[in-house]
Amino acid sequence: MTGSESEAEVSHPVDDSLRILIADDHEPTRVGIRLALERAGLEVCYEASDAAGAVEGALLTHPDGCLLDINMPGSGIAAAAEICERAPEIAVVMLTVSHDEADLFAS
Repeated sequence: MTGSESEAEVSHPVDDSLRILIADDHEPTRVGIRLALERAGLEVCYEASDAAGAVEGALLTHPDGCLLDINMPGSGIAAAAEICERAPEIAVVMLTVSHDEADLFAS
């Protein structure tokens, strides 16, 4: 980086082989997340709107990571537990707009 470049201007290469599953019952949220991930060079390999679809998609596609909404139908927390139990190699990140500490600790 030269003295005139800021950190924000420096592009860091991303391993574009990373495959991500998105599960959220709010379609516009899924679209926004997908667009952001794809712009960063990641592949969205599956989208689901409920917990059952998230588990099915994770077991079918074996993504590198799952982004799960806590409050989607069927419970994102339950989906995360099942994915972690059945495919522990898959990273799981929980998403929520909840301010409830119980949600934080449950996830």
